[in-house]
Amino acid sequence: MKEAFASVNTVVVFEQFMTDTAAAADYALPVAASFEEEDVYCSSMYHAYLNYGLKLVDPPGEAKPDLWIWTELAKRLGFGDAFAYTREQFLAMALRPLETHGITLERIKTEHRILLPVEPVPWHDRRFQTPSGKYEFTSNIARQKGMDGRLQIMYPAESEEAHPALAAKYPYRLLTIHPLRSNHSQHSPLVPALQTVRIEACHFLCQPI
Repeated sequence: MKEAFASVNTVVVFEQFMTDTAAAADYALPVAASFEEEDVYCSSMYHAYLNYGLKLVDPPGEAKPDLWIWTELAKRLGFGDAFAYTREQFLAMALRPLETHGITLERIKTEHRILLPVEPVPWHDRRFQTPSGKYEFTSNIARQKGMDGRLQIMYPAESEEAHPALAAKYPYRLLTIHPLRSNHSQHSPLVPALQTVRIEACHFLCQPI
């Protein structure tokens, strides 16, 4: 990471804590946490609810919301008019595609959570979003565009299947598996209190009903 950062003239990191990533940057800008700014949240992994997050407290010190930093940067680069909206206006614009389903910023502020108009069980009718409605091992759309519509397996360059000689020389494969509840170094052991809260919350949610 240090070599990658050194190849760039200036590295700026937005962070709530002085993580390993922030410490390696040229500038670390303190940003507001989720309870320090109004926002709307949606998880595509765990559930299909849209949640409203109310601002509970002001950010400490000189910490600012990410959106404030981007809008101020846009002003200094000469296209501030494209970002000349309040946070509430940005949230309303983000929800605009859902207005046809009756989901608006005003409604979610009142109800705090709204179930999105999606099927609770994907593909429960066994029809996929393909021209045939079936799982396609070949793609007619790709063929129409002049490409090979067959599925192809892509092997790593140093694998036994792609390059046996290199595989014999470099027999190990490095897997960079993404932690389930982490993004870069934001949940590092730097903040023990957060680690405790997360583990306790997970333990509570995993209890059988």
